[in-house]
Amino acid sequence: RWTGDTARRLPTKAELQQGEYGNVYGPADKNKVDYWRFLVQQVADTIEEYAAAVKNYNPGLLVGCFSGYTLTHGNRIANSTQLLEHRVASCPNIDIIFSPASYALRGLESVSNSQLPMASIHLNGKVYYHEIDNTPFPANSNPYAQVLQRSAHRRHASIRESIMYARRESARVFAELGTYWWFDMFGGWYDDKELQKALFAVGRAQQRLYSKPIAANAEVVFVADEESNFYIGENNPLHSQCVQSQLEALGRIGCMVDYVVTDDLLLSNFPRDRYKLYIFPDLVAPKPEIRQAVASLRAAGKSMLFLYAPGFIKDGKGADANMEALTGIRLHRSREKQGYTLIPAGEWNDNGTQRIFGGAMNGMTPYIVADENEPACARGLVNRRIQMTVKNRGEGFDAWIAQGPVPEFVLRPLARRAGVHIWQEEGLPLYTNSRMLALHDHQGGVRRVNTAWQCGRLEELYTGET
Repeated sequence: RWTGDTARRLPTKAELQQGEYGNVYGPADKNKVDYWRFLVQQVADTIEEYAAAVKNYNPGLLVGCFSGYTLTHGNRIANSTQLLEHRVASCPNIDIIFSPASYALRGLESVSNSQLPMASIHLNGKVYYHEIDNTPFPANSNPYAQVLQRSAHRRHASIRESIMYARRESARVFAELGTYWWFDMFGGWYDDKELQKALFAVGRAQQRLYSKPIAANAEVVFVADEESNFYIGENNPLHSQCVQSQLEALGRIGCMVDYVVTDDLLLSNFPRDRYKLYIFPDLVAPKPEIRQAVASLRAAGKSMLFLYAPGFIKDGKGADANMEALTGIRLHRSREKQGYTLIPAGEWNDNGTQRIFGGAMNGMTPYIVADENEPACARGLVNRRIQMTVKNRGEGFDAWIAQGPVPEFVLRPLARRAGVHIWQEEGLPLYTNSRMLALHDHQGGVRRVNTAWQCGRLEELYTGET
């Protein structure tokens, strides 16, 4: 269908890796944008058509699929053809969305997350099903498990490690009001009585949590933009560094973070009032209705953080003025070399000492603050230009950071300034909803928790302690 149109041709791999604006596509790259969009639409169309056929055959069947992995795939997000999560999530003939746990966040020292935006699934009225398939301790002698442990899976050294990992993955899902399965991928993965007992206890904990009214309580939302991925080109590190690699730090800021896509902002049931800090990591080419949604959030006094080149592409064309119109901050492209971002200790860095973060984004065009009179929260280590600024409004703020991933010691002060309740200050993975608080600490120690609940008691679900 694509090559049958004489006005179209297949772009070469080299062409896909470069755009009119460096790694970002412009008007001269329309053929590439159309190419990616065509491929992705074929996948979404196929899912919708097949789900409709199944429902037509048996209307009583629950239909589910694995799709919409917009938080992963690194530099090859467009190539993955996973860019229309919102179409799958909103498809009336699909009831369940599945995803394996994020392969990049499985280590015991890490945080847990999905490969897709879990809150988006819930907002669209679907059940989110988390596949917990990491190789547990009893599988270590399995040669197939050993193959997986060389890349996507993490090896556990004991039954206890497998139990703690299982509790962390399930807690992450409970916080998002989803559910899960334990995937015995090749048989025998859970052949251990102690491990089986622990997994049944996780199931009982879920039953208790879901036996009474329960609701999400995240005050920070991470909003990925599917449309922009059509414009950032293949092998562009923007998605890798500002979306996928950002998930680790977001899991450590001491509060719950929800994950959605920009189209969810347009839903009538989107909980706009609950969120106090909106993070837009990749909003390079937002659709007109998304620009209007951002303007509406600003008018409502919401605090917002933008990364890299927010709003640069408008109606298919790039201009520095487009970024100021979206963010209220004067930004422009720079010809200077961009290195790390250096941020002093203090108001926007609660680490206690000056730190660097980010780094050169593989030859991507740098963006800097155009007006040196803007607040200079952090500067480039190499070019000394403003690479982070926070502009206060009468209510809320607009913040911009040139590069990612942004560390938790920068995100946490931004969340505090936005009025977000910080439950834990030490960077531990934390998951919470209206009935639950979960912490994961792979080293142990005495920890301080600042609960948002003014009365009542906390009961440890696995020991019964109060």
